[in-house]
Amino acid sequence: MRVNGGIDPLFPRKLPNSNKARNSNQLNMNSNGNKPNSSSNGTGNSIFKSGRITIEAIESNPHVFSGKSANEIAEMLKKVGYDVMIQTSKKSRSGAEIIKINNHGNGRNITQVQVSPGGGRHGENPYVKISTSDQGIIKIVNGVKSTYKTDGAEKAKIIFTGGK
Repeated sequence: MRVNGGIDPLFPRKLPNSNKARNSNQLNMNSNGNKPNSSSNGTGNSIFKSGRITIEAIESNPHVFSGKSANEIAEMLKKVGYDVMIQTSKKSRSGAEIIKINNHGNGRNITQVQVSPGGGRHGENPYVKISTSDQGIIKIVNGVKSTYKTDGAEKAKIIFTGGK
């Protein structure tokens, strides 16, 4: 059975490593995997350094991830050297998708990315949760702090894109 936009949860898909031209419905990114300076969703600053990401880089430009689909983020990760596979989360009530990283290490520090549409235990705000091997967990919430639900025991560094 296909759910979540045609994704079959029993058969996750591995994204091809092709350099084919992207259509207009996909991200417009420069060679660093970032949106160009002309975009209203980013400054164009390089968020990845040799496949590595930092909390500071995300804080300076959270819109690189915020509001993006799992496919858009997976494409961005592929452009900086990650081998990825998208699968449906087994724990999520909201239909979150997991971007599994098959080749972290060698300078690349992202180990997994979760893309949640919101509506689950953390409230209505969509978010992207990035797990890293050296920065901990970084969560980019598309909204404001006052509407985010937490049990207070979260260990993630939470960045809100809509203020506090």
